[in-house]
Amino acid sequence: KALGQTVGEAMSDRPAVVKGNQPVREAARIMHDKKVRRLPVVDDELKLIGIITQGDVIQMMAAE
Repeated sequence: KALGQTVGEAMSDRPAVVKGNQPVREAARIMHDKKVRRLPVVDDELKLIGIITQGDVIQMMAAE
């Protein structure tokens, strides 16, 4: 049945997001709280500008 679904039916309709100007630590907190490994990154108009992953967060924190 899953293969017959549309992307719209399978997607999250209210995904957790992080704004591009927020600290990496905030992205890590949201990922932990929401139990997700990736977050869409949005601008002030909520337009998608990228994706941040757990790996990105780990690299940034390791560099501190």
